[in-house]
Amino acid sequence: MPMVSHSPEFSVVIPVYNDASRVAHAIRSVLAQTMPDFELIVIDDCSKDDSAKVAEQIADPRLRIVRNEHNLGCGATKNKGLSLAAAPLFKALDSDDWLQPTYLETALQVFDHYSEVALVTSAATEHRDETIDTTQRKNPGPRGEYGRHEGRAVQEMYFRGHSAGNPSQVALRTDWARQAGGWDSHLVNGDETALWLRIVRHRQAFFLEEPLVHITLHGASLTSQATHTGLESRHIAQMFRDALRDLPELDTARNRFCLVWTRGYVWFSRGQKLLLKRQFKDAFRCWAGIAYFAPTLWWLPPFAVRTALRAGLKLAQPPLALPTDNQLWKPTA
Repeated sequence: MPMVSHSPEFSVVIPVYNDASRVAHAIRSVLAQTMPDFELIVIDDCSKDDSAKVAEQIADPRLRIVRNEHNLGCGATKNKGLSLAAAPLFKALDSDDWLQPTYLETALQVFDHYSEVALVTSAATEHRDETIDTTQRKNPGPRGEYGRHEGRAVQEMYFRGHSAGNPSQVALRTDWARQAGGWDSHLVNGDETALWLRIVRHRQAFFLEEPLVHITLHGASLTSQATHTGLESRHIAQMFRDALRDLPELDTARNRFCLVWTRGYVWFSRGQKLLLKRQFKDAFRCWAGIAYFAPTLWWLPPFAVRTALRAGLKLAQPPLALPTDNQLWKPTA
């Protein structure tokens, strides 16, 4: 069994909360990396199931199990892992995701070659929980190009509706992540985006075209639950408000216009759905984000036209044919 050196190249942190059925797969994907010089810290955030026990059953000298005394939440738990990290490079991995064997080796090569790169992110393969459906999540950088990009271009692409990926896709330099303040623990959604925007300030990011991460989409995830209640929209809006305050060079009329046109339409649509569910308070909280970035109502007519066009396209589509019994996927025994 390979032993971790006194100063590992990578610190990998897996925060887990009530995910006993998936966390072992995430752990083993890290232990199977072709670059063996890492430490793996699994932090159990007061799970009510056997998540910690499942992790403890896996024997490897590079693996350490930490249990929170109190439930901290995902962002604060990742910050705890960041404080415990002993390596110069840091990787967070959600407990329901897993890595390709070459992830750490590939990221290490990029960091070693480019001293100003603060963030490395890869494309991913999405898996629908309990199905065999997969989707390739392409993750290009600014202007749809892979490779190395200046931080300012990476920051501004967020105002145009694009992203550098979720925590499982991203690796960071440990010291710079600490200097950037880590994850915003008061946000359920957008906490990673806030960190990405800060860490690449005056630095660079590298976008890998190869899908080196597997992401599981399921209804029990925090993101899925937050989307249905409108919490995601509110927290994303809060994240952008904080970003414009902390990074004033990004507070331009063009960025605000792009933000309202891309993200604002999502908030507007979710507010509509919540209104139909008679969740009036949540609906108006979604729309409050638009009002903050665009105090006037110039956006309302274009959004109304956009909504009508989308509704018309849906009505014009033929109904989906139901699958026959032999077309349905059945899980193996």
